Amino acid sequence: VTFDWRGRSSDENRQLLHTHTQEAIRSDVAAAVAYLRSLPEVDPKRMMVAGHSVGGTLAVDAGLADPTIAGVASIGMEADVSPDQPRNLLWTFGLYDEFRDLGRMRQFFYTSAGMKAPEATTVGDLARGTARRMDVSPTADHFTEMQDHWIHRSVVSWFHQVAGLPPVNRAMTLEARGL
Repeated sequence: VTFDWRGRSSDENRQLLHTHTQEAIRSDVAAAVAYLRSLPEVDPKRMMVAGHSVGGTLAVDAGLADPTIAGVASIGMEADVSPDQPRNLLWTFGLYDEFRDLGRMRQFFYTSAGMKAPEATTVGDLARGTARRMDVSPTADHFTEMQDHWIHRSVVSWFHQVAGLPPVNRAMTLEARGL
């Protein structure tokens, strides 16, 4: 599900209220996860969350708050995590990200993996939920990460691995990348 945050009317606009912003947007993510879990066609054991920028932090927060979320992808954002929480964490970002440089992101990846590990290599155990990976797009910056084909493929491939699905071996269409 892709959703628009609350804030369409002035009485609920979190930018104007300047109060309880983080709680409100965390609540929005939790509500989206709960909604998806209520759908009969959704396997609740394969719930995964991805987010970009602040959404990347929120995806990690959701995975920390709900340990039944099977996998998390944080795009263009770091967060404090442990080697076992949240479950199955992918860090992905653009090499030219203006806010998250490669050295800084490596340190967050190493901390989350509990060891120094090379990029584009999965470490840990997917079945136990301790898998970690860091992928870097060679062409994206922070503002183009969500349009970057390489990053989309990285996230979709990660979620396929976490869900136990076969790898994506075909070209992705614009509609699939829009996920």
